[in-house]
Amino acid sequence: MKANAQLGYSNGGTIPFGYKSVDAEIIGNKQKKKLAVELVEAEIVIRAFDLAKNGDGSSGPLGTKKIAEWLNARGYRSRNGSLFGTGTIHEMLTRRAYTGVRNFNEFDRKGDGERKAQSEIIEYEIPVIIDPAIFEAVQALLVSRRPRSRGPRLASAPSLLGGLVRCDCAKSCALTTATGTSRTGVVYNYYKCIQSIKKGHHKHEGGASCSNRKIARPVIEKLVVEALLGQLLQPERVTAILTTLKARRDDRQASADRRLVDLARQVSDAEERLSRLYASIEAGTIDGTDPMLKERVAALKATRDRALEALDYAKKSSAVPIEIDPIAIDRFTRLMREQ
Repeated sequence: MKANAQLGYSNGGTIPFGYKSVDAEIIGNKQKKKLAVELVEAEIVIRAFDLAKNGDGSSGPLGTKKIAEWLNARGYRSRNGSLFGTGTIHEMLTRRAYTGVRNFNEFDRKGDGERKAQSEIIEYEIPVIIDPAIFEAVQALLVSRRPRSRGPRLASAPSLLGGLVRCDCAKSCALTTATGTSRTGVVYNYYKCIQSIKKGHHKHEGGASCSNRKIARPVIEKLVVEALLGQLLQPERVTAILTTLKARRDDRQASADRRLVDLARQVSDAEERLSRLYASIEAGTIDGTDPMLKERVAALKATRDRALEALDYAKKSSAVPIEIDPIAIDRFTRLMREQ
């Protein structure tokens, strides 16, 4: 597989958005594949980078959320027909392969997922969709907008409710996780107020300490989980959530339908113009050997073919209508509560 990549052939797997797999050549008895540009998807990729770098003409550079909203509102959809989300757009904007170089054998998929040594990574060329200078400019914008990450204490908290639960003391301090060991060597896990009394001390950072008791982690976590199950995973609640999502999805599907109509109109318009040109040639009113005419016919055919391809792509990725099934919802909520 490494040798295959070194020769520029694809080893299969998920094809990056913007590309398609095409037959290259037969070596021995094996059909080799290469990546080629998928024109409809590549148009979306180019549009996303342009929005990230330049905006939509009425604003400055757009962030991932605004780009997703812009594409969704105009009927653009992903390969499987779903709406674009911020995660999908971020993945698109950070995919360096669009600059013409793709990596194979980059990560350790059997171990911890870490990036392998550079000597083990195979780089091979694929068609360019985004100019490297544009790609780097967008990366700089993404870095400048990166939100502050969670603090290391919360990110590494081994507890279910780390950073979420608070004490009912006067200062409503955060509860922190702690452990204790009994005389028999049993380790206990619990939550305690960060201002709880320490042995031999009655003040904490110049203020009164908290005298509330420690709470066993299994006890409070069980209470919270049961409360969530009782309020969230009920058929009525899930039905209400799905109904709202369905209304939003139907509204967005309307934008996809408008795009279908617009593409169909483009196809019809190009074919009508071609028909008029052919009729004029047959009637002898224009010279069929005129080089300018040939260029005009070629341009109209290209416009028609692009619109046809985009129309076919949009039809295949059009969302299937959602039906809310009360029986399925009841089965789902019972299963999730059990899990």
